[in-house]
Amino acid sequence: MSDVYQAPAADMQTPVDGDRIERAIAGDYEFSVMDAFAEGRKLSDGSKWKIHKTALLMFVVMIAIGLGFGLVTGVVGSIIPVVAAILPVLAQLAIYLVMTPMMVAFFMMAVTHVSGGEWEKVGLFDYMGAMGKLFVTYLLMVLMVTVGFILLVIPGIYLSIAYGFALILAGDKNMGIWESLEVSRKAMSNRWFSFLGLYMLLGVVNLIGMIPLGIGLIWTIPWSVNTMAAVYRDMFGPAEV
Repeated sequence: MSDVYQAPAADMQTPVDGDRIERAIAGDYEFSVMDAFAEGRKLSDGSKWKIHKTALLMFVVMIAIGLGFGLVTGVVGSIIPVVAAILPVLAQLAIYLVMTPMMVAFFMMAVTHVSGGEWEKVGLFDYMGAMGKLFVTYLLMVLMVTVGFILLVIPGIYLSIAYGFALILAGDKNMGIWESLEVSRKAMSNRWFSFLGLYMLLGVVNLIGMIPLGIGLIWTIPWSVNTMAAVYRDMFGPAEV
């Protein structure tokens, strides 16, 4: 087991399926773009409403945070203009801080669904306890991808695909920040071009779904979410909830 994979014992709150992780890193998992695409379509039939309902709740939370900071900005702005100028930045940080664990929970609901469990087994706020770690993981991921794009673009494209499951691993498998980035990178690099093809295929499908006033997204978003959830399940196992 490499030093990159081995997490400090103090950071581990739940056991990790080490064999499954090691096999994913070694590329020992089944992954076919068209098979994943077809399974995602099949699995989306029973989850459309649940996916859209959860996404709507996330949107409401985001709006509530924005309105709350907007109200505070209006009150404080009339008293301390300098502080009011900083509040919009704090509002954006607060939104990302709260939305990051919610996005992980949203994805893990889908993983539970494609694994044969109930969508509601995972709560939207279940990963709030890992908010700080998930937020830092997200920031580091964005930083690494941005630096990669600055360095001749190609490294940024590579990392934007290879880090695809990093945030999910940090929440679901309770990995450390750097560990989750490295495990995702190593595991997804084994089928990097296949993942690129899958992302492009899902992108085209959702683009087509947007054409008739976005009505098609009702079907294509659940299709995409379930497809990626099924791929994650096959690589790293079902949700650890």
